[in-house]
Amino acid sequence: MNKRKTVGLLIDDILNDYSQAICQGASFAAEEAGIDLVTISVGEMFVQGSNPDWKNRHYNAMMHYPQS
Repeated sequence: MNKRKTVGLLIDDILNDYSQAICQGASFAAEEAGIDLVTISVGEMFVQGSNPDWKNRHYNAMMHYPQS
């Protein structure tokens, strides 16, 4: 049995037109390649005034996860 690969896409703001076009293109490309795509909106992590410890911890966790 062949296991499908999964790719994550971190996107800043899922609601703007540019980001939606990126998501759509990535989705089509992943489907053609037989890859599962997981899209995560991280825009709130970078809101000015948010707790830097919280955003750094979560950002670092997301960046470390693919290397595991």
